[in-house]
Amino acid sequence: MIFLENTSMNISHLENENVIYIKYKANPLLEEIKEGLLKSIDLVVEKEIRKWLSDNSMLEVMNQEAYEWWIKEWLPLLRDKTKHIQETRYAATILSSRFYAEWNAVETAKKMMQLKANDLDSTKLTIDKEYLIHQFFKKKEEALGWLNSIY
Repeated sequence: MIFLENTSMNISHLENENVIYIKYKANPLLEEIKEGLLKSIDLVVEKEIRKWLSDNSMLEVMNQEAYEWWIKEWLPLLRDKTKHIQETRYAATILSSRFYAEWNAVETAKKMMQLKANDLDSTKLTIDKEYLIHQFFKKKEEALGWLNSIY
């Protein structure tokens, strides 16, 4: 089910897996990213979604302001709105083939988690924390496979 679509991103709910799927387009705009991610919180709360699939494969360069907003404002808001969901959350990110966008995604996740990455080869960077377990993948099939292996 498509939840939101704009020129920067598509957000869908993969109902069978209860996964929120966010596919970013080549050069997303800050205001559209904010709009989409803020609305995505409503879907997460309504459906009690614990699994995220962020598809950055088409990104050329991610908007740095969007990353900072995501870390400083959106993630704390998400945590607050979903504190009633006790289970760990899982996020899979499909990295862009463009080096800078890939590196930016990895660095942002490390900052967000305030932890050192376990594996720096960028193929399956795993960052564990009580609230969120986040892995990076090159292919959508691998990312969905990992998310579907979690109950």
